[in-house]
Amino acid sequence: MAEIRRRNVYRSVDLNNSGNNVDDAVEDAHGWEPVFRFSPLSGFVLLLIWSSTIFTIGLYFNDNLPTTDSDVLTKFDFKTDNVLQDLKILASFGPKVTGSHANEYEAVNFLHNRIVDIKTNGGSANEISYDLQKVSGKFPLTIFSKTYVVTYENIQNIVVKVGPRGMSNYSLLINCHFDSVPTSPGASDDGLNCAVMLEMIRVLSLSPKKLPHNIIFLFNGAEENPLIGSHGFITEHKWAHEIKTFINLESCGAGGKETLFQAGPNHPWLIKTYGEAAKYPNGLVIAEEIFQSGLIPSDTDFRIFRDFGHIPGLDFAHCKNGYVYHTKFDNIESIESPHGVIKHTGENILSLSKAILNSKEFINPASYQTGKQVFFDIFGLVFINYSEDFATSLNIITLFISLLGIILTISMLNSSGNILEVLVKFLMTLLSLLTFLIIAVCYNLFIAFAIDFFGYSLSWYTNTGLLILIYVIPSIFMMIINTIVVDKWIMGNIAFNAKILLSCLSIQLLWTLFLFASFFLNVRSSYMLMIIVLPNALWTLITVLQKRGNRKLWHALFILISSFSSSMICYNGITSFRLFIPITGRIGVSKNPEFIISLLAALLSVAAFSFVTTLFLHVKKQRVVLKIMLGLHLMSFLFVISPMGFPFSVETPQRIFVTHVNRQFFNSQMSTEYSDSLFWIQSMERRGWHLIPFLRDASRLDEFCEKNGYCGLPWFSKVRERTGSTCIPFASHGLKDETQLEIISKELIGKEFHLEFQISGSDHMGLIVTPSENVTLLGWNLPSQVTQTSNIASFVQGIHNSSQTIVLEALKDSSDSVITIEVYSLYFHHQQNYSSDFHKFLKKFPKWSDVVPALATYKLYLL
Repeated sequence: MAEIRRRNVYRSVDLNNSGNNVDDAVEDAHGWEPVFRFSPLSGFVLLLIWSSTIFTIGLYFNDNLPTTDSDVLTKFDFKTDNVLQDLKILASFGPKVTGSHANEYEAVNFLHNRIVDIKTNGGSANEISYDLQKVSGKFPLTIFSKTYVVTYENIQNIVVKVGPRGMSNYSLLINCHFDSVPTSPGASDDGLNCAVMLEMIRVLSLSPKKLPHNIIFLFNGAEENPLIGSHGFITEHKWAHEIKTFINLESCGAGGKETLFQAGPNHPWLIKTYGEAAKYPNGLVIAEEIFQSGLIPSDTDFRIFRDFGHIPGLDFAHCKNGYVYHTKFDNIESIESPHGVIKHTGENILSLSKAILNSKEFINPASYQTGKQVFFDIFGLVFINYSEDFATSLNIITLFISLLGIILTISMLNSSGNILEVLVKFLMTLLSLLTFLIIAVCYNLFIAFAIDFFGYSLSWYTNTGLLILIYVIPSIFMMIINTIVVDKWIMGNIAFNAKILLSCLSIQLLWTLFLFASFFLNVRSSYMLMIIVLPNALWTLITVLQKRGNRKLWHALFILISSFSSSMICYNGITSFRLFIPITGRIGVSKNPEFIISLLAALLSVAAFSFVTTLFLHVKKQRVVLKIMLGLHLMSFLFVISPMGFPFSVETPQRIFVTHVNRQFFNSQMSTEYSDSLFWIQSMERRGWHLIPFLRDASRLDEFCEKNGYCGLPWFSKVRERTGSTCIPFASHGLKDETQLEIISKELIGKEFHLEFQISGSDHMGLIVTPSENVTLLGWNLPSQVTQTSNIASFVQGIHNSSQTIVLEALKDSSDSVITIEVYSLYFHHQQNYSSDFHKFLKKFPKWSDVVPALATYKLYLL
């Protein structure tokens, strides 16, 4: 039987190669070299196995959905088959644009009949009340730093209240929207959540248990225009005043787990209740911070309920497969494991709803508005939430433990009391690590610039595995280079256990410093840094206090403990990439998506791999491993320029808007000065028209837009980027001209100018009012302050189109001064009016393009 000997890692280690007193006689000659070595191939395979393991863990828990329903369910249980059946019907109506027959009649009638059926067959414990709201209103909305006025008329909302007989005066609101964007059947955005809500109503109506308070289910008919159905409800509905909190159900993909990504604000009890009630918790405070920073080009009804209803709530969204979001591919077939998705969402929201109604905070939530929360889940199994104050304490404790362990360890790594030499090597190791981290980030950003410069951005959009070769491997490569530099140039010929300790502790200190910075900046997402630091800090402190350990075992356990942090980073990293990669396909032509993804890849890779790269101290001929990695990285550029690097496919389409526009330009005498027709093409991503041969020579609008405000084009609602738009002159679309501007009164007394006019057109109209340099706008009859640049208003109508009256007050320096008024109508659901030329043009686009066609009329007046 072999003798097992303990060695003390922490006794004084001679940092000079003197050959005496290297951890007692036990250390002997082995103190200078690692006891075990890996061949280059073994080292590379070890890295590959470790990487694959943490990736598999992250992927498994990202996709881990509950199994399908049991065969022994009763009528009182939530049934996914019922949800799927309702979703199929709702999606079968096709695109449900506000104002269209599919939205205003087919979808509304289906929901009405389904709710009436549930009410008819309901139990006696709880009562169902139903209301079809038709609402009009207007409000200012700021999106992407641009404020415009949203005006809406005859928008339809279906509102259902379920509560105890006699009804309570307190209600929880649960919201979905049944409308969709043009061309999209909206199966996931947001039909699935509406179908889940129908099943919740059925379950609650049959429940023999009386609800303590009411639940109001809002099926809003106009979210995509944007956010007008929720505004109409919360500002006008007779039940709105009794709502104490809300749950908003959204989607930015197709399926997956519904993720809690906004909460409150400042109502920690809601997050705590979710953590206690949710059977399958999934939420990230980092998602809330990113979303509210404006990095994600989207918004939800959460904003309306918060800002106009002044009530707290929770915001959930399905984010998987964001490629199909707002495209014609948002169908049931695109939802992977629909039964699991439905079960995950339905059981979570149903349990959460009941828990909120039974919470002591529900009746008077304002009394419990006590600050923000840190919240996150661990692999979807455990939900963690705590207050900012507790986060501060936890971060301080983590910082203290980490620094104490590092100080005590280094104090024991001295030779003849020469602590200064230890500190110098340690600080040089830390400086080297920081330097190579910066180099890794800068190199990735340089590659991002170069790939984009040569016109190959988004090569990883479809084949996401390319990201590993292009951006992940270089980041790990730099960390390994750092390990080698520290070993050969900084540590020199010192005891191997000292090299291991100083290398690992320098990495621990680096993340400790980052944690301190995020703590100082009051970033709630600093919990991720805490997760990186705390496990290894505890291990370091415990082992140094025990003053016992085995050199190999200490390093192995240090890596093993860090693997938990790496797995969490991978788990959240997969979620992040699944969110951001599809977003890069719709962020516009002017933004380089490579910068976003390369930076994300560098930071996540360094965070996940920084500790494990110290294992390369055990690898012989380290240059061989580096050559393999460098070869793989260089090979990625061949993939980038090859067909494998083509960004789009049928499953991951390119987004393009094509609008057939008829235009008229009027002079100050209201006579037509110029008119034309054209196909206006807008690309939603960086490579735009370059991939489509017949668009490469089309006219660009950039120069024209610089001189003419909004380019003489119908920029509706969210003002899109002008850069990258193209136009092709073509014959008129021949649609009946409904867009009109009629002057009601026009008066100039001295410098005071009064203008009243009426506009009419389609169910989606827009208005842009721009004063010339010598005109000062004083105000108008819309709910926002006028500016001396362009003032934008959109008009959306559900049913019964009507005209809009606008009143302007201004100061004119002279009678020749003008105000430019642009009026336009968009026709998103009028395919029957497409000309044969327009149909032929649309067919020219490749199958990997998701084309959103529309007709428009545009008129410009000088008044």
